[in-house]
Amino acid sequence: MVGFGVGCAIGGFVAAMLIFGSPWHLPPAWGDIPTWFLAGLAAVGGWTALSQLRSQQSQLRSQQEQFDAEARRNDKRDELLDRQLAEAETRAMTQRRQQAEGARVTRRGHLGIVDNMSSRPVMKITCKIMSKVDRHGLMLPNGSGEVAAIATMPGWRFLPGGSKPTATLEILRPEAHGGFTFPDEPGTPDQVLVAWFTDDAGFRWQLDEFQHLVPAGDESEYLL
Repeated sequence: MVGFGVGCAIGGFVAAMLIFGSPWHLPPAWGDIPTWFLAGLAAVGGWTALSQLRSQQSQLRSQQEQFDAEARRNDKRDELLDRQLAEAETRAMTQRRQQAEGARVTRRGHLGIVDNMSSRPVMKITCKIMSKVDRHGLMLPNGSGEVAAIATMPGWRFLPGGSKPTATLEILRPEAHGGFTFPDEPGTPDQVLVAWFTDDAGFRWQLDEFQHLVPAGDESEYLL
């Protein structure tokens, strides 16, 4: 680059000699030589500065393109990680629900029935009549116990020991049935039978007579 500038300067000097020398027999203006050299050096310096500026701009564009590409890769990694986390959470919830989905809640007049049709026990079973409107409790059971369907008799019967004056069944073995007696038979459309129980893994669930199952640790509100 510098050689090119020096060549330009020499070429300009020679051209000036030709212009002011033999063709027109004019005496050369030797005092302008420093000016020509300064002009040539200025041209070289300007060209060099412009080239450096272009090189820096090219480097900056390249760096920006690299940054943009890395940002896009990071966004894709974040999206992939979010999908993987969501899928893992879904799988975990599906596995967590497997035992709880073996439970059933039904209503038989004054009696609420909770069936444990899973292969593991469930614990701390409670049952209430709840409001579908304000989602708060309307009626508590006055007794509970394990029940069974007897082929020679209609309906459900409490097993030996009968119903006990407690609103909580401590445990229901696999394929066992819990019964909760209520003082009055639920009869209005606003009323729904709701049970809560803890599965064998320690998770607490809410299950209503429509078989709507949700995780729930609070028994004071009916979750839709």
